Amino acid sequence: MLTDMQQQAIVRCLTFLDEGAHSVYCEPAPNLVAVLIERPLPGHPTARHLVPYPAPVPPKVWDDPDGPVAALRKVSNALHDPVIQAIFATVTGDVRALAWVFLHTDTIIDDELGPQQVRYIDAVDIDDRTYVLTRLPEEPAGVVTVYASGASDASGAVEILRSLARILRTQ
Repeated sequence: MLTDMQQQAIVRCLTFLDEGAHSVYCEPAPNLVAVLIERPLPGHPTARHLVPYPAPVPPKVWDDPDGPVAALRKVSNALHDPVIQAIFATVTGDVRALAWVFLHTDTIIDDELGPQQVRYIDAVDIDDRTYVLTRLPEEPAGVVTVYASGASDASGAVEILRSLARILRTQ
């Protein structure tokens, strides 16, 4: 079970990912799927830090004609490969995988403004909590909402991340 501090660290990590994507790419940022890994902080006996570890996804995979969630589904299928799962099982020592993250953009239609690119960062942790960061165009920051276990979304991305998080829970 994740502690409150670990949950807060996940929220901060999503915020940092959004800020980094915004400063480097503005709108839209490239898609990203990553696992959040908690590691010891070098030189400190008890401190830990959370870092995203990107899945090795070739950029062409994200060019799926059915959109980023369809591409995420293909990536998820590849990550469920027994060899990849064995790699996750060998994570030992003080390293712990806490959540899967998916950064993507989607177009929404605003009645007044027309089509708008919105950045989303969806995450599901090993306790099945869902985190959704939404950054609307020209807003100074994204907003993170945390949902209890079982939350879902219209796009299907959260359910895909939930299936990946199940891999992490088996360790």
